[in-house]
Amino acid sequence: MDKKEIKKDLNRLYICFSFVVILMIIISILYSLVLGIVISPSIYRNLDLIETTFGDRSPTNAELLELLFGVEIADISIQLAQVVVSIATFSIAFLIYYFIAIQGKHSIKNYCLIKKPNKKGWISDIFICYFIMFAVNYFQSVFFEFLGKVGIKIDDVPIDAPKTLIGTIISFIALCVLPAVLEELVFRGSAFGALKKYGGFAFIFISSISFSLMHSRIAQFPFALAGGIIISYLCLKYNSIIVCMIFHFTSNFLSFIQLVLNERGPFLSKIGMMIPFLFAVTGLLFFFVKCNKGFDLKDEGKGLKPSEIAKIMLTSGGFYGFLICCIISTAVNKIWA
Repeated sequence: MDKKEIKKDLNRLYICFSFVVILMIIISILYSLVLGIVISPSIYRNLDLIETTFGDRSPTNAELLELLFGVEIADISIQLAQVVVSIATFSIAFLIYYFIAIQGKHSIKNYCLIKKPNKKGWISDIFICYFIMFAVNYFQSVFFEFLGKVGIKIDDVPIDAPKTLIGTIISFIALCVLPAVLEELVFRGSAFGALKKYGGFAFIFISSISFSLMHSRIAQFPFALAGGIIISYLCLKYNSIIVCMIFHFTSNFLSFIQLVLNERGPFLSKIGMMIPFLFAVTGLLFFFVKCNKGFDLKDEGKGLKPSEIAKIMLTSGGFYGFLICCIISTAVNKIWA
């Protein structure tokens, strides 16, 4: 295989990934600036109220909007902002990649595997993969709790739960539907089209690492990395990102249920915790049923060895450009949090 050609394909792919992060930073900053300009008159008129309510603590955007304009306006505006950021970020980045790399030579449908699964069994595999993610999340929580006890605190930015019906619907679109469609189109669809000729490991390794780095928070990295590996596995096994989208949606939706029900009292909060648990138990049962058959993964053609693809990635300028973008994004999120 021509390593120059591989680096060329990889750099094109990382241009797309970098644009995702750059646009996310720019749009988020612009949103905060515009929001600040729009509500600054109300802030000045209500300085005493804000100081009385929050004291020395800096309020979040959601808290300020709720205090100044009421729950409904605050809820809708915050959730709509997430929708706009997701659509603008991933759509623009993917279109840039399409015109740079694909250049009309392939249809998006075939290039990104937007088609039905090529075999049966994907539903039970989704349950099994969710069980694995559930276990990863549990052990990650235990590990982070241990780090906290020894003085190493890893903070994460909590997601604001929607408080109105309209806000809940918009939040469902922003947190469940759009990430499942847009993130899979970019990080699985584009990556598969660019890397399939270099073997299954190249695709899984690069798409998973890139997907986890994109999340730009240390607290999310282990879970996102495990999720990236599992989703990439599903993509290769069933030759379809439709399965990936369904799994991604399911995982996010179960977290969304917890988020929403957690704000609805103790009883509903417990139900919100039980639903993902029951889903994971079902996955465990499917695992025991299917474990004798094995988890087949055919790697068509001569693929790159793990050491080869790691070396190529680590000597690719595009990777380091993407990494710098992710570091900047992490810093921006830390400041804005």
